Amino acid sequence: MRKSLVTLILAILTSGFTLVQECENIDLSSLGYDYSKHPYQPYDFEHLELNLTLDPEHALVSGLATYTMSARFEKMTEVILQASELAVSGVSVDGNDADFNVSNDSLIVYLPDTANVGTDFKLEVAWQSTSAFGLYRDKDLNFWSSSNPLSHNHWFPVFDHPRNELTFDAWFNIPYETEILFNGDLVGTEMESATKKRVHYRSTVKVPVTGLGFAVGDMVISEVTSGLAKVRLFSSETGYTDEQRASVLREAAMVKKEVENFLSFEYPWKSLNIVVLPDNYWELRTYGAGTVFLFENMGSVSSQLKRAIYAQWFGEYQRQEQFFDESGNMDFMRTALHYAIYDEPAMIDYSDSLNTVMIWNQWQESFQREDQKLREIVKNSLPNIARSLKGVISFADYAELWYQDTGIPYFDLPVPDMEVKGLESSEELRYSVDALYDEMDSNLNLVFKQISGNSEALHSLQMKAFGFEDTTLNEVLFTGDIDTVSFSLSPSVEYVSLYTLTYDTSELEFGEFPLYFLLNQMRSSEPEQRILAARLLDQYAENPDLQLALNDALNSEQDPEVRSAILATLARITAGDTGTEENFISGLSSPDESVVLSSLEALRNYPENEMVANAVRNKVIRNNSNQQFDKALDVYSDISSTDEILSLAKRLQRVDSTGNKVLKTINKAIAGDTTGQAVEMTDAYLGLAFPYSTRSKALELLLAYDFDEVAWKERLEILKKDRDPRIRFQAISGVKHIPAGEALLLLNSVETNEFDLRVQMKVEELKEGLSE
Repeated sequence: MRKSLVTLILAILTSGFTLVQECENIDLSSLGYDYSKHPYQPYDFEHLELNLTLDPEHALVSGLATYTMSARFEKMTEVILQASELAVSGVSVDGNDADFNVSNDSLIVYLPDTANVGTDFKLEVAWQSTSAFGLYRDKDLNFWSSSNPLSHNHWFPVFDHPRNELTFDAWFNIPYETEILFNGDLVGTEMESATKKRVHYRSTVKVPVTGLGFAVGDMVISEVTSGLAKVRLFSSETGYTDEQRASVLREAAMVKKEVENFLSFEYPWKSLNIVVLPDNYWELRTYGAGTVFLFENMGSVSSQLKRAIYAQWFGEYQRQEQFFDESGNMDFMRTALHYAIYDEPAMIDYSDSLNTVMIWNQWQESFQREDQKLREIVKNSLPNIARSLKGVISFADYAELWYQDTGIPYFDLPVPDMEVKGLESSEELRYSVDALYDEMDSNLNLVFKQISGNSEALHSLQMKAFGFEDTTLNEVLFTGDIDTVSFSLSPSVEYVSLYTLTYDTSELEFGEFPLYFLLNQMRSSEPEQRILAARLLDQYAENPDLQLALNDALNSEQDPEVRSAILATLARITAGDTGTEENFISGLSSPDESVVLSSLEALRNYPENEMVANAVRNKVIRNNSNQQFDKALDVYSDISSTDEILSLAKRLQRVDSTGNKVLKTINKAIAGDTTGQAVEMTDAYLGLAFPYSTRSKALELLLAYDFDEVAWKERLEILKKDRDPRIRFQAISGVKHIPAGEALLLLNSVETNEFDLRVQMKVEELKEGLSE
């Protein structure tokens, strides 16, 4: 039952078309992946005094949380908080030590005296955490908390549920060179020592505990005032310019104001605190109560910012009891709010298995195409909804208000779905054209052949005939599967060119053209015409004078794109003939990328030439762009041995700090390596010092090419605890390299300690495969 329900949920989340109201019926709480509906909680939180010491280097949180609480029924004898993976060291109630027990991720506190309705008491808990689920740390020592469902209780003891809200005073002890983002007002900073400082945040407005979150790193703080609130930006001191910071702050203040004006309802929190981080580590939720997390690997900062600011009203001030309801329903409301203010969609260009982003993008694409009545009802209701509701709500609450406004039951309306509707694509219509010229009577036949698609429409092009004395214009009409159009030209014509009228010449494949025409076209004043002529000349490769003509054209040509086309044609004509490589080696030093790329492709024809190999190798090591690197490496791998490629990889290790280029190079040699060097080098790039893209690529190579059972056992023991869930997800596929019995034991161990739903599902999939 557990597996089938989780599978159903993932199918719904990834299918891309679930009716909004259907999400209401999904409950993952029994599986431990989502918040409970109507949880048993006979007490209320009033205020939190939070003292945290954050150690980014060791991904360690140690803290003291003091809750002011009140009982909701008489003679309460115990309090249960969630404390997953927390090392609780002490508990007191009203200043007196209290007995406690930690069991099944719960902290059970036995109250010294019974608590009764109307009486407040203070519960104090001391703990430490290095949890891999609730805390992230990247290679730059940015350290931040997760907002995924049920992640908060992995870094501080709390009843982790959207129904709980409280005011707070929070103090953070952090390295003096860092800054910290948290919810609420930034009250002040005090230096504690030469290496530590203490930062104070406060909120006198109650915030949901599921909206709390921090981020600490080597950042600078910029701020502006917007209405009654401060808007602060926490960004890398070196990675962001002052202009970029100002731009983000301006847009944040503008979007906030636009929403306030439309809703006639002020921003619900005291501050809007925004942090920019390089990588989201597969985080599903990118906002909290008064906090916005922007990630450089998630595409448009503007789109991320808008969605997170809309979420301050629809997602935080109003929130659903279960996260997986919110991911669909609230993005529907946020999209309605977006289109009430802006005309264009705010797409987040990110595809790394983030269903929440996928759902947002699908709403952005489909919302405007749906029933106008529904869109108007939702849009017009937003101000009333914002003012009427707060805290935990259900989508039925919205439907009730829509019914009160319109008298139309919501479920009778044509509800929009998230399926992206597109026109059925037909095969692209393409023609080829050959120019057959009879010099005796100056007659030209243009032969058009339909090579793909299907159309009986009449198409038209403009043909210019360039001569010694003048230029003439002719309209070319053609249709059907094959059509021939004839013209009588002046004997002085030098060449002809075709230009777009109703048919786009970029969709036209040029075939046979007279050599005389093409050589003359190489002198055209239009670079595009010279490029086309250069490309078509290789059909005359057998002409003994063509190479000389192209070399002359190359020596006089200034346009880099034309030079690139000439080099490409020369490469096809010379085909690696001895003594013809000089032009191409010379092209490697060109400042124009197109010339360099054409030269590199040409040098692929010289596999036995040591001078060529050295030139290409140097281009791999010293290049001006990723495109040049990729092309040079591809060519070098074609003309060099496995040992030579591995030697190049070792050379690149000296200059490639990310490991990206090294792994690309290893990838070219690892299949043919019999020495084990490639695997050994690759394994070194699994370390936390490298970005996710590098670590993931290293894992990909090892999964494909490392068959060492012992190595995989050791590797999996380390990677199953990795702080990046994407790495844990990818790494566990390595069980295919160890015996089935041991693989099952390891997967059971992962399942016991794993809290990420996506990794859990991967574990179940692998276990099922082992049992078949």
